[in-house]
Amino acid sequence: MEMWRVGPRLHVFNNSLIDATLAATAIATLPAIFTKVRPSYGWYALLVVLIPVSGSLMSFNRLLLPSFPHAILLARAMNRTSTTAFLLVPLGLLEVVLTATFATWHWVA
Repeated sequence: MEMWRVGPRLHVFNNSLIDATLAATAIATLPAIFTKVRPSYGWYALLVVLIPVSGSLMSFNRLLLPSFPHAILLARAMNRTSTTAFLLVPLGLLEVVLTATFATWHWVA
């Protein structure tokens, strides 16, 4: 994979560590989608994730947006108070950082 040959960077157009982390998280949550959401949604999420991963991770964050089963799984996880407190702060900070990055005309997606 080109990312490891050229060298990963935090977040740029190509070789983004954020895209790699998001891809690993999306793949890791696939079994939970099959068991906790619906198997048919699991097959859809599998295709949405594996088709882009089979090529490149470039702009993977945009290509993952149509995967609504991941959003359903996150919403179900946020129903529990312990999970909400655990996820709310990092996701809120990520939103602030990416919004500031976008507002200063840097690469976001």
